[in-house]
Amino acid sequence: EYDAGRIAAWTGDLTKAKSFLDSYRSKAEANQNRFQIWQSHQLAGIIAMQEKRWEDAIIEFKQTNLQNPYNLWLLSAAYNDLGDSPHAQEYSSKAINYNLVNSLPQSMARRRLANSQGKA
Repeated sequence: EYDAGRIAAWTGDLTKAKSFLDSYRSKAEANQNRFQIWQSHQLAGIIAMQEKRWEDAIIEFKQTNLQNPYNLWLLSAAYNDLGDSPHAQEYSSKAINYNLVNSLPQSMARRRLANSQGKA
């Protein structure tokens, strides 16, 4: 439902997207599945963007997983469409510079790879 809702939203079938959102969100909340709740906010934000409701999109995107660079990019896009360049730039920078490596072993491996290639 989530993926189908995203496709419907991005292709402009907002009635269908909202239907998928309602179903998906109610199941996510009933199961108290945090990841799916984040996704439902992302879908709601995409729908709001398609309807040019930038403030609502921002509210929804701020309730997503902000450790996901895609959500940071969506926030940047919503702020940009709202005409708020400073916030658009802030979230764009966060998305571009986000470091997905979140474990010590991975960060150590990256460091070793960089050193083996003559980098600090």
